[in-house]
Amino acid sequence: MLLRVKVNDFQFSAVPVTDKIIVSEISSGARFFETPIPKEVKGFESTMTFLEISIGARILMIIKKLGGRSYAKGSQTFKRVCC
Repeated sequence: MLLRVKVNDFQFSAVPVTDKIIVSEISSGARFFETPIPKEVKGFESTMTFLEISIGARILMIIKKLGGRSYAKGSQTFKRVCC
């Protein structure tokens, strides 16, 4: 299952793999981060809540840390700084 996460003007994919979620930036394909899936997250509703509260907030924090403008300059800058 591939989930799309949109934070401001940025789009990411969130792919659950066994016991973790891999988050990547869509346009460049750069891996953003991995995070374990808590055992309490089961089913659609709890997954959506986890994505909104945990994954979305973490993405927003990283974008703010990198600076939205430097991130938006292109995937090469993003890959150098983040990955």
